[in-house]
Amino acid sequence: MKKIWLGFCVALVLTVVSVAQRAGMELEGFRVPEYNDDGTMKSQLFGGRAVLKDNGQVEITDLKIEFYDAGKSNVTVTAPHCNYERQSRNAESDGPVKIDMKEMTVTGRGFVCDGEEYRFTILNDAKVVLKDVRLGLKGVE
Repeated sequence: MKKIWLGFCVALVLTVVSVAQRAGMELEGFRVPEYNDDGTMKSQLFGGRAVLKDNGQVEITDLKIEFYDAGKSNVTVTAPHCNYERQSRNAESDGPVKIDMKEMTVTGRGFVCDGEEYRFTILNDAKVVLKDVRLGLKGVE
């Protein structure tokens, strides 16, 4: 999971770099891909809108991040909005967040992404739903 959140924070940094450097500047309907050294897709960040604020923060709405393994999407993170602080490289939101994987879905309300520690924390109402527990029980009697 640590690799996933590292990618999340890196993707947010890339998004901020692509946004104009003056307060009030906006970017709509953006996509920021990240590739492995071999050219395969590592992650993609999508956003409905990014707005650079006077305080150095970037407000991102309609956030969606897809992470890939061997060229196939294996994790999707969605959130209606988040704020990214350029200097500290931290992202946070008080809104809902959903992390969807093949084996499980994790949902909650509010999150913090620490860009220095590469840590992603869901703050409230975290819920994990296993999609098919039989997948992990094959061969167990």
